[in-house]
Amino acid sequence: MADCRESVEAMLDNLNKPNLTHAVELASWLERVRGFGRVKDTSVAAVRAQGNIA
Repeated sequence: MADCRESVEAMLDNLNKPNLTHAVELASWLERVRGFGRVKDTSVAAVRAQGNIA
């Protein structure tokens, strides 16, 4: 998930109309990750499954 967060931060530096949708999509994936330990691991797995995220 750190890679996803870094991708969003990098996009913010170069935010424009063509990449806005992708930036919002990545940010929304991060918003869905909750909890600690096993709960967070489950959240990350669910987000990855829905969004093909590494």
